[in-house]
Amino acid sequence: MIDPTFDPRIAGQITRYHTWPRLREQSVAEHTWQVMRILITVWPDAPRKILHHAMFHDVGEMYGDIQWPWKKRVPELGVGSKKAEAEVHAGMTELWELPPPVTMTPYEHDVFKICENLEMWEWALYEMNLGNKFAVIVAKRMMTAVSGGLDAISPPPNGFPNLRPAITRYIQKRSVAND
Repeated sequence: MIDPTFDPRIAGQITRYHTWPRLREQSVAEHTWQVMRILITVWPDAPRKILHHAMFHDVGEMYGDIQWPWKKRVPELGVGSKKAEAEVHAGMTELWELPPPVTMTPYEHDVFKICENLEMWEWALYEMNLGNKFAVIVAKRMMTAVSGGLDAISPPPNGFPNLRPAITRYIQKRSVAND
């Protein structure tokens, strides 16, 4: 008998924003695809390890994801959540031979996080276009996070491209397309 907690197929079906008013559900699998699409758009030659991270970054949410504002207010929730997610990912790695978590450079992590925040910003723009006024809050939070991420992005290591211009172009195009 397989514990469904450790089933990567079910992990992709987990619903995001489960405590947030939304007009359309988004699964972890859709979120992952959208993050990877953005990542490959701004960094066509992204290293394989960052693509692995993008692919499996939310498989641990089988235990449920605690919303970011609560992780910020109660840091212990974030620590416990990370521990539970790591346990689930380890279980999937052992049972299904999923790639284990990867170690990224600070620059790779910064670029990934910007792309993930861009995806959540795009999700919010879509929800806003459907008429969800609650999504305005998410759009503002995510654009603030993206802007802060761009301002604080680590310098690219030798051999890595400076992706700030590509990310900035992406934001400009998406902003125009949404008007």
